[in-house]
Formats: sequence, C-alpha cells, structure tokens
Amino acid sequence: MPFSRARTSPTGYASLLVHTDLSRRNRSVVSAALDMAVRFDARVTGLHVNEPCYRPPRNDSLFPVWDGVNIGPQREADALDRDAKLQKDFEERASRAGCVASDWRYVVGVWARTIARHAVSSDLLIMGQHGRENHFGGYDAPAEIALRSTRPILIWPHTGRVSRIGERIVLAWNGSREAIAAMTGALPLLVQAAEVDVVIINEPTFQLNEDGAFLDENVALYLARHDVHVQISRLSAGRGDIANVLRSHIVDSRADLLCMGAYGHSRLREIALGGTTFELLRNMPVPTLIAS
Repeated sequence: MPFSRARTSPTGYASLLVHTDLSRRNRSVVSAALDMAVRFDARVTGLHVNEPCYRPPRNDSLFPVWDGVNIGPQREADALDRDAKLQKDFEERASRAGCVASDWRYVVGVWARTIARHAVSSDLLIMGQHGRENHFGGYDAPAEIALRSTRPILIWPHTGRVSRIGERIVLAWNGSREAIAAMTGALPLLVQAAEVDVVIINEPTFQLNEDGAFLDENVALYLARHDVHVQISRLSAGRGDIANVLRSHIVDSRADLLCMGAYGHSRLREIALGGTTFELLRNMPVPTLIAS
C-alpha cells in the first residue's frame, strides 16, 4: 500500500553520542557515529565510561557487607591511560571524517546508568551490540539503557560488514507507545530513506474500518506528511515466533535498518518470557534503532 511523498521535512539529528571502548569491533561503532555526524551535520560526542570495581564483601562478620567503591591508584592510572588513547583516536578520526563539531567525555560511574544519564542530552545514542559474556550486561543491555534514558539508541551488530544505513528501513509497528517512540526517534533517517516498510505482525488491536481493514493508514499518513515513502506489510507468526518472522522479512526485503520499540510489555514479563526485543538483540540481522 504505497503512499506518496508530500513535502520535505526539516527534521534532523543535531547531537549524537557514541559509546567507546578499546574493543576492535567498537571501531565500526565509532565509524557509524562519525558517518551519521557528517550526514546530518551534527555534533558528535565520544563517551568513555570507567565503571569502578567493588571490594569483595567483608567476610569477618555474620552478615558480609560490601566495603564500597575501589578505584586504586594503579587502576585509575590504567583507566586514564586508556582514556587518553581512546580520545586521541576519536579526535583524529573525527577530524579526518570532516565532522563539524566533536567533543569527548570521560566519566567514572555505573555503566548503564551513566550512559543513560548522558544520553538524555543527545538526540541519538550509538553503541555496539552486547553478548551474554559482556562484562557490562547481556544482550538486552542497550534496551535497559533505552528504558532508563527514553532516548533512541542505534545498535551496531557485532558481526557482518555494514556500510551506509537507511536506504531501506523496516519499522516494526504495533501501535504501542514504544513503537511510536522508535518511529519519531528514527524520523531523520526515515525521511532520507528510499523505502520504509511498516511491518505489522499478528496485531489484532487496531480499529477496523467498515470494510474490515485495520486503520494502519494513520501511521502511514503521518509518515507521508513528513515526506517518507511508505508501504505496509502484514505478516503472520505463531506464538513466540515473531522475532524469526521479522528477521526473515528483513533479510528477504534487503533492509539495512530495523526500527522497533523496546519492550512492548512490562519489563518483568519480558524477563520471564523472553520477548521479541531480547531475541532480536541477541541475533541482529541489521543495525537496529530501539526506543521506549
């Protein structure tokens, strides 16, 4: 169901935040952030978070207790040395990329909470995909940050080679507050896309018109008014199979970006039952923008 474009939207990103570390894969994340900064003529900020370790519990009492934060002189020196290397690399790459403005932040604090706090002052946070073995959290760590910050997060996958994103975008849609947040958070990318596929899976909650069709045109009309090329795809999936169906559709349609709401149910329900968000963050076919 195609919708024609109406007018050019002035929407764009003005401020980007990218999480940095010394991992080899993080270089791709930083490259993505710098490309986005040049593309939208935006300021880009590199963020390095040093999470302090904690002393082990004191076991000389009946009830062991934590003995507070431990940032010893050697550990602090190592962190500052690491920060100097990261900052130098970031600034040199930002200059070569032609970024109009860039800055650097080094912060000591609890990892997810600190990133979420700093993301509030940016239009978009860019970070890498997490794995189960990651020191700072599992697959859904980016979703936890999205829940804490209420800012959209562009997550870069660990595997595969990704070039410029946003030519063909899949927007997972169920009419929820989270899906709306993802759509509006991705609007600068949606406006520039050649094709936006609004994908609806097993969604019976939309109001029916007199012909028995869901009124999905509302979201398509909203996007068309922002000069976005839109089509709607309705898919069916068995219970617990939504992530696989969506993943297959992304591959078949040769999409290069997925936009979706983070956690359509309560967090407790997601933890207990798994959930589409967790499954897609565990096995990402393309870079994914999430919001809550």
